[in-house]
Amino acid sequence: MYTSIMKHVFIAAMFSVLASHLTATLGHAHDYTVRDLKIDHPWARPTPGGAKVAAVYLKLINKSNEADTLVSASSTLGTKIEIHETTLVDGIAKMRRRDSGLPVAAKSTVSLEPAGLHLMLLGLARPLKVGDRIPLTLTFQSRGAVEVKVNVEKAPAAAKEPEHHHH
Repeated sequence: MYTSIMKHVFIAAMFSVLASHLTATLGHAHDYTVRDLKIDHPWARPTPGGAKVAAVYLKLINKSNEADTLVSASSTLGTKIEIHETTLVDGIAKMRRRDSGLPVAAKSTVSLEPAGLHLMLLGLARPLKVGDRIPLTLTFQSRGAVEVKVNVEKAPAAAKEPEHHHH
């Protein structure tokens, strides 16, 4: 009898450990795939109260032989999303809107990251807080619309942004 009870306790404990491991793993796994185009880890930083803009970062990994272009993005949390590119001019980071979309060549990776390419969410309805998951629709020329969730999280230490000047 004692051995049978211990087996059940052991099995229950193993399921508990496995379930918590899967939950932790799934919580960190944060990517979406459509026709061999992977949208990896969409994220944004928390914003201070009153902020009306936020940058969204992610990686586009095209494993196919078919190029595509990110033509637009939208979210119910903002009035508009623009594709922006940050460049350094005389030591000052300048941000400008890219109206032509964002090409993703076949068999390539395009990184949207601090101090580089990013999506600028304009007209925020509310501040972003750590732990939020923001709905985002990415629209590609060939693959169409893809729904993703953007995790709001603190930036890695290496992902510090320089001061921006909008033009």
